[in-house]
Amino acid sequence: MSNIIMPKYQRTIKKEVVIKSIGQHSGKIVGVKIYPADVDNGIVFIDNTSGKPVRLKLQIDNISAESGCTNIGNIHTIEHMLSAIFGMGIDNLNIEAFGVETPIVDGSAIGFVKQFERVGIVDQNAKRKYLKVVKPVEFYDEKSDTKVQLLPNEKFNGLLCDVKIVFDTKAIGIQTARVVITPENYRKEIALARTFARLKDIEFWHSKGFALGASLKTGIGVDDKRVLNKEGLRFKNEFARHKILDAVGDLSTCGYPVIAEYHSFKGGHMHNNALLKKLMSDKSNYEIIEL
Repeated sequence: MSNIIMPKYQRTIKKEVVIKSIGQHSGKIVGVKIYPADVDNGIVFIDNTSGKPVRLKLQIDNISAESGCTNIGNIHTIEHMLSAIFGMGIDNLNIEAFGVETPIVDGSAIGFVKQFERVGIVDQNAKRKYLKVVKPVEFYDEKSDTKVQLLPNEKFNGLLCDVKIVFDTKAIGIQTARVVITPENYRKEIALARTFARLKDIEFWHSKGFALGASLKTGIGVDDKRVLNKEGLRFKNEFARHKILDAVGDLSTCGYPVIAEYHSFKGGHMHNNALLKKLMSDKSNYEIIEL
């Protein structure tokens, strides 16, 4: 088995970055200040929503999920930022959130990635810890015919993501994507893939108080037959690639980079969250290792 797929040493950023934009669901301007952190700090959020800062370590017990987002404490829609962090191989950060969710930027992860690259990503003097899946775990939702799986990866020490989506809207249809997540592959193949929605879904979410910041500047919009964004798609299978982007963020909520094969058929945030909770409910399903 190859050990060269993912970084061996823990990593952080050289100096702090500040990112602001509209929030996808709140429709309000929100922001995060992301600081470098010492080895073994992990990812720690500072929640300011109550007026008194509350520190929340990234771990599954602090995570909840809805159909449209993944949350930590009172901070919503953390999946794209986390995807950028773990996709680029970063382990240790403190993240101060100003608002009820993280910035959506353009609906992809590239805005976060570019900020990390601007200030620099640096190795630290400690081995990286990985969560390695050693037993197959599956979550199946009979109502939606959704299945998500985490399988032991016998090929290499890294995360392989394989997804299939099925929509009755012609503009999306059936798409697949399969990517080995390394910082290089993530930057090139996944980070640019934007979130997407059908007009009929936006109308439903608005009625529930969600997606108030959604626009063609913060994601891809489709009607029954076509993509509404004038610039078109960044990839032919951008919808499926975005599902991988989401999955990288969702899986990172265990607090570690994951070594596994992830397979998804029509999966979403709630399914990924249920899968990860099932995995971590039994310590014989995984082990924490250094490469």
